[in-house]
Amino acid sequence: MDNILFIGTFKNNGLNGECTKVYPSGYSIMGRWQKDSLVAAEKASDPNGKIFSLTPKTMEEGIAALINHIKQLRIYNSSEPSEKKYSFHRPEDIAEKVAYKSLFRLPSSEYDEIITRMEKSYVSGFSPFQSEYFISTYKSGVDSMTAIKYFDGMCGQLKQLQLTLKPGTTPVKLSEKNVSYKSSYIFKIFEIPENARPDEFVTIQACIINENGQPDDFSVVLLIRTGDVQFLSDSHQGSFLYL
Repeated sequence: MDNILFIGTFKNNGLNGECTKVYPSGYSIMGRWQKDSLVAAEKASDPNGKIFSLTPKTMEEGIAALINHIKQLRIYNSSEPSEKKYSFHRPEDIAEKVAYKSLFRLPSSEYDEIITRMEKSYVSGFSPFQSEYFISTYKSGVDSMTAIKYFDGMCGQLKQLQLTLKPGTTPVKLSEKNVSYKSSYIFKIFEIPENARPDEFVTIQACIINENGQPDDFSVVLLIRTGDVQFLSDSHQGSFLYL
């Protein structure tokens, strides 16, 4: 099974009780299994054995964890597919796209998930490039004015965050990036100051979307991902789009 190691109690042909799932990367998920299914994820650890919570108590703690482990977002995938449907720009360039509910939960979010997008290689034409995105829905099913008010509050909160990305380092604040785009959607990109960035360039994007084109179905979401290109564009279908 993809070289994944399970450490725990095997009973009645399945995992039962407290078990640890160890990935080839060295990351692990600790939780409670029942009849071979994970029913409660408790915590995770990195290849160095450093433990971090899957349910951080503060936004600072949660976003810092996602930034530090951005290359391993797939370990947060639950076995449950997302209830949401996403459309992408230029679907002919995508080999596969899947979305799963996330085991990692940001504070006060309604719904957290991981999108895996596999893009066709422009060099070989068949070797896909895989990317993961963490998407957190904070407000859904509201009218546009309510969404804008909540969005403005969220952006204000992001500007005030004090992120400690490595133990013993000085906390840093996110900076808002000025972007030029043609879209009727509202979104802002926040990035880490250049002198404090980890190996991967990670941005936090606050967005308002309308997935179904209905006047009372706006959502406010956070998108944590590598890169800084615009992820939304004009569409009556109003879903996440990659430009």
